[in-house]
Amino acid sequence: MARRGLAVRIGRGALLFAAALVTLFPFYAMLVLSLKPAGPMTFPGSLLPWPVSVEGYQQVLGGRSVLTWAFNTLVYSVLSVAGFMLVWFIAAEIAQSRLLPGPGAVLAYIYQEGVHGDLLAI
Repeated sequence: MARRGLAVRIGRGALLFAAALVTLFPFYAMLVLSLKPAGPMTFPGSLLPWPVSVEGYQQVLGGRSVLTWAFNTLVYSVLSVAGFMLVWFIAAEIAQSRLLPGPGAVLAYIYQEGVHGDLLAI
């Protein structure tokens, strides 16, 4: 019985380790490929961390469009949070009207707990 428990724990650990590798590999690849000099790349040799070059970062950050990208990211973030909150309030109001008596009880609770918590998290 103890052997089975040990085998389950080893199997679970191996599965979690494999999942971690699959999850982290894209981040590793993005970082390593972003530090490569310009030119053709081959797989798997391009995933080795040498030679290192920052010319790609110099070109991107040296351009004028960085502020535009930052502004677009800000607009997208604000609009996506606002859209999420709108859908959340509509769903809460529908649930409240069907499940609980009293006008606006669930919506008031969600607003009190959710909005203030989300604003603090942002």
